[in-house]
Amino acid sequence: MTLSFVLGYLRLGCMARDRGQIYEASDWFKEALQINQDHPDAWSHIGNLHLAKMEWGPGQKKFERILQRPNTKEDPYSMIALGNVWLQTLHQPMRDKEKVCFLDCYDCQKLRKILM
Repeated sequence: MTLSFVLGYLRLGCMARDRGQIYEASDWFKEALQINQDHPDAWSHIGNLHLAKMEWGPGQKKFERILQRPNTKEDPYSMIALGNVWLQTLHQPMRDKEKVCFLDCYDCQKLRKILM
């Protein structure tokens, strides 16, 4: 029963996102996390909202969180998303080196394994 609620909240969030209502979409995705705080789809949707606003650091953290869980440690979507974050930030000037998050060598190795 809780899975159907999570999926319902995710669908409502996607509908809001598609209408351009980013904050409402975020609220729906967070409702799904209230039921299952480790649901990878909810974290992916929130991460994608951050990436759409070019908030690379917060978006990266959402996908890293998915990969830190034992059940989703090799989630290909999250690995590709992290690769996209890395590519987007690669050629941007760094304003504050402490705030800019880059993938460490371990993440790069995992990404190469997925892509090869």
